[in-house]
Amino acid sequence: LSSETCSANMYSSYGEEQLAYPSDTKKYNFFGLLSIWFPAVTGFEAGSNRSADLSDPERDIPRGTFIAHFISSAIYLTFPIIFACLAPRPSLLNDKFFASSATWPAPEVLVYGVIASTVGAALTSLISGSRLLAAIANDKVLPILNIFAVQPGKEPTKALLCVGVICAAAICMGELNAVAPILTMFFLMCYTCVNLSCVLLHLLKDPNWRPSFRFTHWTLSAAGAALCVFIMFAI
Repeated sequence: LSSETCSANMYSSYGEEQLAYPSDTKKYNFFGLLSIWFPAVTGFEAGSNRSADLSDPERDIPRGTFIAHFISSAIYLTFPIIFACLAPRPSLLNDKFFASSATWPAPEVLVYGVIASTVGAALTSLISGSRLLAAIANDKVLPILNIFAVQPGKEPTKALLCVGVICAAAICMGELNAVAPILTMFFLMCYTCVNLSCVLLHLLKDPNWRPSFRFTHWTLSAAGAALCVFIMFAI
């Protein structure tokens, strides 16, 4: 670790040439890279997607979401700083296997870690996505999705198959940089709708809208929706 190397890597240089992926000649800016990275940090909401399986969703969802958010934020902020202190910018730009070669005590540790993380994330997405699709179908919001409705306590088999087919189609594209921005737009649209729903329920004084979280306010939801819309247009 070197403080001088870290200082040299702290400034941004989006237009600098990289050799790790020679076929990728696209010029990226901050929002372009954000669209690729964004799906990696959406796992903290996995607990809320399985609210039907929680013993006390009113208590568990806020607590679990905040704990997951703080832990994942600490991890994602720590690794860039460590990499910035370990190697000069050319190594970070041109060696796509730098994370593996810098792993202690052996590169295999990272390989097995990536495999475990990928399998875990895939299973989480399949379970969360299928249950969310089944929940939407049970609410009869969109008649076309009624086929995915299930009885309480039953496994959403049809929804799971549908989500699996969509995931397989995305994998068949074979290009992560092409899939990630699409996922980012879906996530941002979802977050926008959730925030706008909170704003409308508060302003309309819906009798069923009784959030128990002490620090909630409709202005925070409005700001979140506006930020999501801004990022969508920026990307």
